Amino acid sequence: MLNSAGEGVAVFAWAADGHDEQRKPFKLVSDVLSHPKLSKGYHMEWSHCRLDGAADDAVVAVVRDAKRTWLRASAWAYRLESSSGKFVKLEPKRVDCYNPAIDAAD
Repeated sequence: MLNSAGEGVAVFAWAADGHDEQRKPFKLVSDVLSHPKLSKGYHMEWSHCRLDGAADDAVVAVVRDAKRTWLRASAWAYRLESSSGKFVKLEPKRVDCYNPAIDAAD
């Protein structure tokens, strides 16, 4: 979630729950985290991560930019538990994320 200046303020989980009379989906927010402050050279990666080496698209983490295919999570990593709709804090050392910028670097 971004504020009017385009700055990250929150990370939220939601699920669709039907439609209104204009066919717009109802979205139920199930959890919210404060958006981590991102220092220069860091970014948030979601859905391209691994937990303990296994692909897990429910993981979101802050990673440091580098010219490597897989980037280690820094000090912030969470996993969205589908059964509860809640974020669960992870040990960042258990998480790495694919670097989509590596494909564009060539």
